[in-house]
Amino acid sequence: MEHVEEALLRPDGPRSDSSPANSAKPQAASAKPPELRRASSTQMAARALAGPREFLDAVRQLWARDGVQLGVRMLMGWTAILLTAGGTQSLWLAPTTPQASPWCADQTASGRLVCIWFNATCLHAQPNGTATAGAFVALTTQGLAFDEALATVVSAMALYAFAQFGGIPVPDTQLGRALYTAWMVVQSLQYAVTLAALLMVVLAYANAMHMLNDCLRGPSSARLSVGLSALATPSTTGLALTLFLYAFALSTGIKVWRTARANPSVHDRAAFVSKLKREVQPVLFASAHFWLAYLAMSIACAALLLTAAWLPGLVALPVCVALVAAIKGFFWLIAHLTRLAVRVPIQGVGDAATAFTGWVVQLYQSSFAPGGFTVRAAFTSRSAMDRNRDDPAWGTLGRTLNVFFVLIASAPAVCLGVWLAIPTVGGVVRPDEAVCTALAIVADWIASGLSAIFTLAIRMPALLSIDAIVQALDDLGGLVRQAWESLSKLAWYLELDLTSLIEGARVMLVLNGLLALVKPVITGLAKGSLVVSRLLTQTTDPGFIGAVSFAECVPSEVEDLCAAVGARPDEISSLVEADWRRKDLDADQCIVIARMLGAGRKGERLELLTSLSLDGNDVGPEGAKALADALRANAVLTSLNLTYNRIGPEGAKAIAEALGSGKAVLTSLDLSFNQLGPEGGKAVAEALPFMAVLTHLDLSGNELDAEAGKALASALAANAVLKKLDLRVNHLGEAAEQTVRDAAKRCSGLELEL
Repeated sequence: MEHVEEALLRPDGPRSDSSPANSAKPQAASAKPPELRRASSTQMAARALAGPREFLDAVRQLWARDGVQLGVRMLMGWTAILLTAGGTQSLWLAPTTPQASPWCADQTASGRLVCIWFNATCLHAQPNGTATAGAFVALTTQGLAFDEALATVVSAMALYAFAQFGGIPVPDTQLGRALYTAWMVVQSLQYAVTLAALLMVVLAYANAMHMLNDCLRGPSSARLSVGLSALATPSTTGLALTLFLYAFALSTGIKVWRTARANPSVHDRAAFVSKLKREVQPVLFASAHFWLAYLAMSIACAALLLTAAWLPGLVALPVCVALVAAIKGFFWLIAHLTRLAVRVPIQGVGDAATAFTGWVVQLYQSSFAPGGFTVRAAFTSRSAMDRNRDDPAWGTLGRTLNVFFVLIASAPAVCLGVWLAIPTVGGVVRPDEAVCTALAIVADWIASGLSAIFTLAIRMPALLSIDAIVQALDDLGGLVRQAWESLSKLAWYLELDLTSLIEGARVMLVLNGLLALVKPVITGLAKGSLVVSRLLTQTTDPGFIGAVSFAECVPSEVEDLCAAVGARPDEISSLVEADWRRKDLDADQCIVIARMLGAGRKGERLELLTSLSLDGNDVGPEGAKALADALRANAVLTSLNLTYNRIGPEGAKAIAEALGSGKAVLTSLDLSFNQLGPEGGKAVAEALPFMAVLTHLDLSGNELDAEAGKALASALAANAVLKKLDLRVNHLGEAAEQTVRDAAKRCSGLELEL
């Protein structure tokens, strides 16, 4: 690493009086009495917490130097200690004359981190110590620049898209079983070599920490900061994301095997695909990756919250926001390009686009769409996964991708916060030094990322190194030998150097890329045999299926909804009344219904539906909000029944605002027994005067109190359309009930039930 040795100016710790950098200072710079020198954050915290006498001594020292003004600053700083665990008070206690020389001469991101973590004298004493430290820091910061983090996501998605290319051979004949077995073996090998690469990266962290343990400045804090950040760095999360996608592909292959085994006499493609979509996909293996990713995301977010009061982590938030926008934009772009390709009037173009990236369109439209992923959706995915153990495959895929993308997008803030907050608490660096380091690191990330994007020189990660894969084609035997040697040496990983482990991981990823090229050949043989058989037998039904695409293996959300409510997908768009009571529909499925009511795809829109009953399901607040948005865009639906759906005050407020907007045409609304509470009742009352077409409203069994009752009574005076209002089984009280009755009498033709 460049300039690493020049950056290590302080061999014995930050601002050590015995260091050469400090001993070379003029005597005037150290002429101040020791008691008037600036105390570090941890020293002040220790004095304050040690006892009243030490605290008063600190007060007297500061008072003698700067009087009342500095005393007030000190008190404000001590308050900041309690609020931020000793992090920001140094800003209040900063001297009036700033230090002239920077604390670390190397202003690069890697150089500053080397200064924080390692002792220069110790590094110079060890063979290759400085080089190892530089390589270790480079490994730790790998992938955190904007272009590298985005390239990690794109590489993982590209590998998964290529895993789907050509589909999966169907084991319905001897040849089909042989090709299916070959496909599953190659997919399993891809999973195994990617897992080996991830293991080597983790061992590289452990190996470097073992080699440099004696040179760590504050070993416990350095170990903790590096260990926590290893959960969030894209160099590990990118590999973990690829492992999940391969696990999902394997589960899809198992689903094909189950369907073929259960239906040995079905050789018609349409009939087989219909049964294949109804088969429950075994997502247990893939779900295990979700829970590991969820655990890592929870730890990372907890670390970010714990260090949120520290400026280093907050400085990186713009990079996180840019990553979120970039990942959303990537999925939006691919989804829309696929739609355009499908419309191209050239035979085969649309089919190829759908086969290669059609799953992106499906995910983009799903309720947990990566195109619209959020931290909230990632955390609520846990309850959804818990609730639906036999979860539809798209749900598992979308939720897990959501968690991984939040983990990758938050990596810059999490890593910076952990890297600098823990060493600051441990007294390794001062808070102002940490802030300067964070600013330098983020500036380096932004500058290098923008430069790479504008010059079209995006740094692709080792996860998908096209150049290395092409070069490996010239010497496949040598690559296999390198991979085997790397695996055989893992048992003695502490004896390996950092470079060997990283090189081993690179070899594994190149091997994974080569294996990815084998699967399309296998599926090509399956499809080719189908074509040859048709030509030889001169028939359209050769007696076997060949291969099925991933899109044919997994039902869409609309197909899953149709299966849940007992409707046929080809008839869904012609429904006029939908009685979907007690169908165990959850919030995700209700969001699908809302999309179908609004602006769904052609053939999947509920464009004729006038009455919808969802009584006794689990719509919840999120489902109610989605339905509210759909009501604004729907000009047909006139009756909606949401009884017993626990939409709560948030859901009631969303629906009331939609009806009060003047865009909905709903005339009958049943919100009974939905735990609206007083807040929900008041929200409905506020919007009631603006509901120009609603004639029937049921709010029974919602725990409305006297205040909600009075608000409804006042709203009735401004509404001349409502004909029936049900307020039974509430807690209005006699006075409020009488007020409502009096208001109802003044409304012409209003039927009131109390």
